[in-house]
Amino acid sequence: MEVFILITFKAHLYTEDKMLKFYPLLLILLLNSCATGSNISGLGTTTLRFIGDKAFPIETTFNGIPFGGISGISYDPKTDSLLGVSDDRSSRAPARFYEFKLIIEPSFVDLKILKSTVLKSANGRSFPKGEVDFEALSFVSNNRVVISSEGDNRPSPRIAPWLAIFNRDGSYSNWIDLPDRFLPEHKGEMTKGPRNNLSFESVGVTRDFSYLFTATEDTLFQDGDLATSSNPGVIRILRYKEKNSTYSFDAEFPYKLEAVPTKEKGQVTRGHNGLVDILPFNKRYFLTMERAWVPEERKQTIKIFKVSIEKDTTRLFDVGSLKDGNYSVVKKELVADLDDFVPLLTDGKKKLDNMEAMTFGPKLPNGNHTLLIMSDDNFNKRQRTLLLAFELLK
Repeated sequence: MEVFILITFKAHLYTEDKMLKFYPLLLILLLNSCATGSNISGLGTTTLRFIGDKAFPIETTFNGIPFGGISGISYDPKTDSLLGVSDDRSSRAPARFYEFKLIIEPSFVDLKILKSTVLKSANGRSFPKGEVDFEALSFVSNNRVVISSEGDNRPSPRIAPWLAIFNRDGSYSNWIDLPDRFLPEHKGEMTKGPRNNLSFESVGVTRDFSYLFTATEDTLFQDGDLATSSNPGVIRILRYKEKNSTYSFDAEFPYKLEAVPTKEKGQVTRGHNGLVDILPFNKRYFLTMERAWVPEERKQTIKIFKVSIEKDTTRLFDVGSLKDGNYSVVKKELVADLDDFVPLLTDGKKKLDNMEAMTFGPKLPNGNHTLLIMSDDNFNKRQRTLLLAFELLK
């Protein structure tokens, strides 16, 4: 009986607008079956309804510059526009973010590029080639944005990851300090900090701008092994509090990643899984997006979780290493596996891509918020910049 209820709910919820009026009844049935969605105490149940998708043509250009590499997005309700930062390391053009016109309706989404803005360092100049790797973006107060740079552990001296605030015109505004344990040594043997290309892929700010969250994509060097098919891996969630036009470190919490998914139990894979974005409701509750890549299957697995900081969640503060396992992680529950929505994608290429960016979008006429998820095409002709739009149902 539960299986029948779940199938009925999905079919009506995701494919037929005329069935929208049956949401309350179907949602009650779904809650009773406990089969789908997330129900962390204090936030109620959250499920997603697919609205639509938009894919940019391969090799799209804007003002003569290759468009792509969108790694972080944030919606601006004041202008009804979307900002997206590119992870182009000033290789094809100076490091920049884009502004998009977002068009979203209950069963339709579209995105149009309006402009690009070059980001400037504290000296007022654009960033030199290879110096930055921008990965996440979120609006903060006074029409500014916070952006993370992942750094680069390959050169000597290493380029450390960092967080900074920029004005809407791309000029530098404020620095955000990272605890020393998140910064690798400048040279020589590495004993702490994030592994290369597994640093601050995420940043999210509460709607009132009071708190900022970020996390490394995978386990810090001093905290243990990376996530594998047999080892889920543990990362640290950082929380900052707004203070004097910037953000100061507030708290730190352990977060358990999912193990890399495999077709068969015990299967060994060269794959990877990590946290690629974070989206806070408030100082205690937030959404996360985990992305897994299994090269043997050439497949991305994208999952959205609802997370809560509980009373028994360990406050890490000055904990030097997590190898001993003596801690309690935040609570998380699955909201959606995006594989479930692949059949609903626009005909032509029904598959997920390198989904990496997530933001709350505008409200729909019924008052529900939207959730927007976007992919980074890595400037690769075999990939694409793909936007997915969902309605958040509670």
